[in-house]
Amino acid sequence: MNGIPPELPYEQQSVPWGFWATIGFSVIVVVMLIIIQTISIFLIFIIIKRWSPEIDIEMYAKTVESNGLMMSMVALITAPFIIGPLVFFAWLKKGITIKEYFSWYRVEPHIALKWIGIFILCVICSDLVAYLSGHDIVPEWAVDTYSSAGFVPLLWLALIVAAPLYEEVLFRGFIFKGIQYSKAGPVWAIIVTSLVWASIHTQYEIYHIVTIFLFGLLLGYVRLKSNSILLPIGLHSLMNLFATIETIVYMKYFLK
Repeated sequence: MNGIPPELPYEQQSVPWGFWATIGFSVIVVVMLIIIQTISIFLIFIIIKRWSPEIDIEMYAKTVESNGLMMSMVALITAPFIIGPLVFFAWLKKGITIKEYFSWYRVEPHIALKWIGIFILCVICSDLVAYLSGHDIVPEWAVDTYSSAGFVPLLWLALIVAAPLYEEVLFRGFIFKGIQYSKAGPVWAIIVTSLVWASIHTQYEIYHIVTIFLFGLLLGYVRLKSNSILLPIGLHSLMNLFATIETIVYMKYFLK
């Protein structure tokens, strides 16, 4: 036994929102996210201009997507506006607790270690494939983002804590649960959440987006087999940690 409640047949479980309700609530959250991000960027621009009048805001705005300091602040500001509404929508569904809805269950250490080992092996294989196929292991966006981080601990907090938390709560949490127990089933829950998750990473080239999709499939499978969102959150954080360390090593020893 791994300490995780076993998955029961659909009709015996506390039922989450259905497929279309799940999609509808998720769209609401994404729209809120876009609005909050837009407002946050606008307010940050105002503060930057007040503190440093000499800065060309128009030029600064063109680098928003790869500006590490801006990205960090926006990620940390918007995280509560993603998690909060999702928890609220889950709370609205009667007959299922928030813990059940997001599968917030403890994972036994030996189970976690097994998946961590598999995940590390997949990361190594991914880097090897990228190298042998002539693609950059460290994307240009990552270099630009880290170079413009300003306060580096803030970037680490955004990449390794905030982003994995709110992305997993949305994709492998709320959306996954709704699709998993709909007629679409768990396989489509894995595929759909991976596709949408990969598609939001528009800052990358197509090769890296495909790689993100494949890792999304792995995270979805881990979520399904472990019946816990905690493990995908941890693995997502680990993936971002490795990517950040690789960026630092690349910039220090290989970037000319």
